[in-house]
Amino acid sequence: MHHIIARHQPKEPLWKLKDKLSQKQGPHATVYLGNGEKYIGDWENNQRHGKGIHFYKSNGTIYEGEFKDDERSGYGILSVPIQETKEIKRDDSVFSVEKPKKKSLDQSVRKVYTGSWLHDKRHGHGTYFYPDGSVYQGNWANDMKEGWGRMEYSDGSIYEGEFHHELRHGQGVLLLKNGDRYEGMWFNDQKEGPGKYVYLKKRQCYEGEWSQGMPKCGTLVDLTPFPGYDKMYQIPTLRLENPQQVIEEQRTIIYDDRAQRLMA
Repeated sequence: MHHIIARHQPKEPLWKLKDKLSQKQGPHATVYLGNGEKYIGDWENNQRHGKGIHFYKSNGTIYEGEFKDDERSGYGILSVPIQETKEIKRDDSVFSVEKPKKKSLDQSVRKVYTGSWLHDKRHGHGTYFYPDGSVYQGNWANDMKEGWGRMEYSDGSIYEGEFHHELRHGQGVLLLKNGDRYEGMWFNDQKEGPGKYVYLKKRQCYEGEWSQGMPKCGTLVDLTPFPGYDKMYQIPTLRLENPQQVIEEQRTIIYDDRAQRLMA
């Protein structure tokens, strides 16, 4: 006679089963986090993963977009609340303070960034909206403007070119509101190196070396006047015996000074 012995697999502890059931997986409605923040969206392995909306408590910002491994990664939009200001109104002989009418949800926040994210930081191509109305559109790396981009300033001027660590750095073109234009090199947000500056109103063009934002050594020439307009600004006659030699000597001084500043 043969005896059959059945071996039963040990049951999984109840606490492990409950822990698995408590793990967030897939799409969820609003989840209130321990720090007072809330999240609506996809989960994977108990982490935000996929598309979702996160409401931050400390500063009231809202992120809507893609997540990966519990971090903002992929395309996303970051918005901040619009600060409500109190109105001071004269009421008879006293001043009364009244809050403005409550705004609808789509009016209570403004976008500050739309674009790519990586590891919770702006990374890739994106657009940033500044409080003063300025707008930057271009490349980002490690949460900073990096590479090629276009900056439209609130004063009407426009810069298009290279950035490094948030600053204009490398080759770039600056178009001012009055029509003046600079094309050339930048270093740490200042004109530095060879560059050309066109004075629209004067109809003149300077081309040469720049140092710490100032023209230092180069040539200034007249441009063709606009039709129907007389030349208002005349360039004085140059009376140097050897102007090219003077330029070369000054250029050498500028190069030496630049080298010392960059090495410091």
